[in-house]
Amino acid sequence: NEIVAFVDSIPKSEFEIRNGGKKPEDGWIAKGYGYREPAPVLRMEINTRHTPVSGFLFPLSSLRNKVHKFNIHKLKKGGYAYQIKGEAFTDEIILNPEKNKIQSSLLPLLETDAFCTIIRTDDRQFATIFFINVGYVRSLKEELFFREKRKVFLKLTVHLDSAKIEEILYEQ
Repeated sequence: NEIVAFVDSIPKSEFEIRNGGKKPEDGWIAKGYGYREPAPVLRMEINTRHTPVSGFLFPLSSLRNKVHKFNIHKLKKGGYAYQIKGEAFTDEIILNPEKNKIQSSLLPLLETDAFCTIIRTDDRQFATIFFINVGYVRSLKEELFFREKRKVFLKLTVHLDSAKIEEILYEQ
């Protein structure tokens, strides 16, 4: 058996895989009228009073054995952070649709209003950070403002110990 997906779910949730039932939700797909083919379906049942948040990660086959943990958490100021831990890396993908000033749990020294932030730490010295649709980035040492026009893409390399920005690449 090979790991195909990782799931971060709510406590008290139950999972079931169905395949080849009579209804689509019981595990089949139709490639044309009158045609039905069995297809596995993952069903999840959740018992909670709060709005449920759950996520699925389907890593490329070359990465499946290198991923060890996957989780999602809601940010204090809105948005969600997806954290993926592997043998020699930790990635965090932050979705911030309201473009609030947020901080990463992986790099709390960094604050941004980017729509999407992708952080990769794969050694002990530096983190590579990608920002999509960004107008503001601040670390303990430096501040970057793009007030005149938000940047479509920004890449930073940050020293983890000092939070000093080592390299900046961006596109309008």
